[in-house]
Amino acid sequence: MNARMKRLGYALVGISIWLLGVALAMGQIPTDRGEIKRLKLQAESAFQRKRYRVAITRLARLRQLEPTQADYLLSIARCHDLLGEDEAAILFYRHYLARIPRSPLREKIEAQLRAITTRLRTKARHYRIVSVPRGAAILVDGRLRGVAPLEIWLANGVRRIELRLAKYRGETRILRVASGPKLRLSIALAPLPTFGRLRVIGDVDGARVYLDGRLIGTTPLVDKAIRTGSHRLRVTARGRRPYELRIAIETDKELELRPHLEPLPPITHGPTPRPTSRRRPFTVAAWTTLGSGAALLATGIALFFVARDKIATFNDRAKTPQSEWTESFVASTNALRQSGFRYHKTSLALMAIGGAALATSIVLFIVRPRAVERISSRTSLSIMPSRRGIAAVGSLRF
Repeated sequence: MNARMKRLGYALVGISIWLLGVALAMGQIPTDRGEIKRLKLQAESAFQRKRYRVAITRLARLRQLEPTQADYLLSIARCHDLLGEDEAAILFYRHYLARIPRSPLREKIEAQLRAITTRLRTKARHYRIVSVPRGAAILVDGRLRGVAPLEIWLANGVRRIELRLAKYRGETRILRVASGPKLRLSIALAPLPTFGRLRVIGDVDGARVYLDGRLIGTTPLVDKAIRTGSHRLRVTARGRRPYELRIAIETDKELELRPHLEPLPPITHGPTPRPTSRRRPFTVAAWTTLGSGAALLATGIALFFVARDKIATFNDRAKTPQSEWTESFVASTNALRQSGFRYHKTSLALMAIGGAALATSIVLFIVRPRAVERISSRTSLSIMPSRRGIAAVGSLRF
């Protein structure tokens, strides 16, 4: 008995809900009519008191309750026009004319549209923004303005245009808007990369798995996200033949592989090769330093004798009686003296560097190999002409 009463109650509730839906569809519920009447009075009162924003809110609610009434579009357009929102006014005026093409107010509305457009062109520019593919959301300075393709007026100045669409990369453009004719802005959106999953279960655990030459893990490899498309797979393990395969990853699908790594054949060893003699690095460094030091020392000694000859020649010329001196004689004598002293200084520097290099080579030959292997030397000598003669530059680095 109780179960029968429950079923009857459920049936009555269902019938009541169905009747309520039919009444709503036919507009026979008095509360809706009362709300419509109340909203109309509020919208008219707000319009008379120049509270156009409140009037727009009430008219938008009336459009939801009575979507077939086009007069609400005209009233909303008029409110936007009075608020100075020219773009919104143009939009609703055009919606109204599209709903009622033969409206008796068409000429007045078109004249008002021309006046608003003329006013807009002094402070904004008309754009048609198109996205490829269609349907991208358009944000201007961070505010959502519509969906592409979109006819829009942009105020003069710098404007940030953003396009967003699911599964595509967002695009941003910075526009410097200035008054002028209508422009078309087309923006192509690049699709976001899609991924699939890869599972590699090999007969050898710990085998390295490479994808397009890049290590992505070891076996067993489970639920690895891989970009869709064609890839080159390679699985390697010690003592096994590499496994290579061209695979195709599909979006939101998992590819499972069970590669078999064959063992490599045993390696037969031939005769042990005789070790080749090779000079240790410290020995090469020692001999190099020795040769460089000897060359520097010899060059310094040669320059020393050249300097001594020049100074001796200067001393001989200085003993000439002053009555026989001429300007050219004095100039050449002074130049001879200066070059002799330069050669002397250069020879002393080269002999010092050469002696240091010879000492370093001796250290490299005497010190134990372990210590010597950490020592490296580099000797360089540069002899170049200068305005005052020959300049020699030597360096020894460890």
